[in-house]
Amino acid sequence: MANTRFAYVRHFEQASEYFLPRDTWLVIRVDGRGFSRFTQAHNYVKPNDVRGIQLMNRAAMHVAREFNECCAAYGQSDEYSFVLHKSTQLYSRRLSKIASSVSSAFSSAFVFHWAEYFPTTPLQYPPAFDSRVVSYPTVQHVRDYFSWRQADCHINNLYNTCFWALVQQGGMTPPEAEARLDGTFSNDKNELLYSQFGINYNTLSAVFRKGTFLAKEEPGAFPADAFLPGGCTDLLPWPANDQSVEGFPVSPLAGAGALEASVAGLSVSPSEQEAGEVTEKADDTAAAMSSSSTSHLKGRALRRALAKEERKQRKAANLRKDFHALHIDIIGDNFWATSATPGTKPGLGAVLFAERSADAPAPGTLRRSLSQELADVL
Repeated sequence: MANTRFAYVRHFEQASEYFLPRDTWLVIRVDGRGFSRFTQAHNYVKPNDVRGIQLMNRAAMHVAREFNECCAAYGQSDEYSFVLHKSTQLYSRRLSKIASSVSSAFSSAFVFHWAEYFPTTPLQYPPAFDSRVVSYPTVQHVRDYFSWRQADCHINNLYNTCFWALVQQGGMTPPEAEARLDGTFSNDKNELLYSQFGINYNTLSAVFRKGTFLAKEEPGAFPADAFLPGGCTDLLPWPANDQSVEGFPVSPLAGAGALEASVAGLSVSPSEQEAGEVTEKADDTAAAMSSSSTSHLKGRALRRALAKEERKQRKAANLRKDFHALHIDIIGDNFWATSATPGTKPGLGAVLFAERSADAPAPGTLRRSLSQELADVL
């Protein structure tokens, strides 16, 4: 940046910058701005448009892969929440930088992939998403946050299902439907759906009732009955063709490949070539350093070399991980249970939010030669 007599204004930026507390989990929630008007202008199917859900998940997948420190995400309606591990140093934990980067990445991905999910509906105006960042000190706080958002999904979807049933099938106007539901409880709404329209709310697709949870884990780890409450039988709520699901049309996706698959089977895995290139470069660098005389790698220089190699190995390990879209209960204890019995596996939530570094390499993966050299110098 040029050092001119006008550069003093930069001090105002520094004075207004806020750095999020260290060793806390960061949750970034993006939310659609004026999305009621947006969905009406673009003829979304009510109460749930599968195309819109697929597009939201596609944009969320882009964000989750763009920011390597993201370990999980949850989305419903016009919002998505991303969790960064407590050890993250993304943008030095600057609140404004994190919030603006995530919201802009999500908004641009939403627009970029729009035509794949709404091929016959051109954008009438640019959609936008705002974001907020909150730091949570413990996993319990993260759990309660996810429970809060999924409970919101349950409440809103039940209301919307009743509202649109009254309008579309009951012949009511929107104000009449709103007045009919005023003051009702969950039991009242469930009874209304079943008695008047023959709809058993509990049999509707879990993606509508529970939202979508994006989990980051090693390839082949999903589905795993020991990790997922009830075996997660709703991993595939939608067909891959142009059939309809529960009366709501499913738009076939354009293109091919894992990212073009329906969100029901969404599992994005980076190419082995990409991961291999990172590993190969790390090995080449380590080999070159090993062949050098240890006399040139003393003290701080050797520690920097070892730290650099660790970062490369961590990056390679993260590239081999997948994000998986699951439509499951994340409120119940089973999802968060820790392993208390020998031979049993912990819940998925306990695995994803374990108290460890965000991308720590497996024990024994560091090159012994550099580790030994560091020990010799120290």
